[in-house]
Amino acid sequence: MRCMRILRESEMPRYREHLLRLDAKDRRMRFGSSLDNAGIEAHVQHLRERADRILALLDEFGRVVAAVHIALLEAAAAELGVTVDRRWRGRGVGRAVFEQALSWLRCRGIRRVFLVFLSENRAMRTLARAFGMSIQNDAGEMTAEMTLPLPTPFSVLWELIVEYAGLWPTSLRLAEGDRVFVLQPGIQPSVQPAV
Repeated sequence: MRCMRILRESEMPRYREHLLRLDAKDRRMRFGSSLDNAGIEAHVQHLRERADRILALLDEFGRVVAAVHIALLEAAAAELGVTVDRRWRGRGVGRAVFEQALSWLRCRGIRRVFLVFLSENRAMRTLARAFGMSIQNDAGEMTAEMTLPLPTPFSVLWELIVEYAGLWPTSLRLAEGDRVFVLQPGIQPSVQPAV
């Protein structure tokens, strides 16, 4: 079961376990400083019920292997923090969860998106550039910003389809004659021959 979706409050222990699997360097890249296990516990406990969301990619065992922490701010803005388990890197997973987070925000009228990361975090800089974010460097701390377009009926429908497909244990496969339309959260739809 691989799926991507917003975690429920009761699933926050899965997110905590994901963060606890990060090594010291990865924790520094994510949080800007080295957090010990107690710091990770405190971070998860202090997530705000109405203002923080975790968009997660779950593996076939239900473990969070990648996540975007969506911190909703005032004035239709959000700050995002991305983490990917080491063995899942280099597969486009970070890009997929980030892209889905942007879609989720756009469909809720959030226009301004920020990333804050250390200047040595090449993965986040590459991700920010890939999505056309403007990047500012302030004494070793980078801030990337972008303005999302307004939602359209199609973008809202697509985000709903992907979100609900993420609740399913496998990809959504819709048969259409001799072809199958495959929806996978965070990945563009594809048409494959029916088997």
